[in-house]
Amino acid sequence: MLRYENAELEQELFFMAFRYALPRHTYCCDDVARHIVANAAQFSEHTRALIIKELGLALDGKDPYITISQIDRPSWERALAALRAAQGDTK
Repeated sequence: MLRYENAELEQELFFMAFRYALPRHTYCCDDVARHIVANAAQFSEHTRALIIKELGLALDGKDPYITISQIDRPSWERALAALRAAQGDTK
């Protein structure tokens, strides 16, 4: 993960990258999802909670603006599982 002097800015920038990638149907989805899996424990509780909420809604089809492709679904599901595990949630 890139390191900025301001950790809060780093978290915000990553969240923006996640939100950009989530509705896309390109290789960036897998890149961002793999980054989440590799760094899930390093995100702040706040950032983890935001991504878990947004990703959960998208995967459950409850976000009317986001459709997760079947190709990207496994990557996003792995990312969600990693975030939940890092947060101590065993769902």
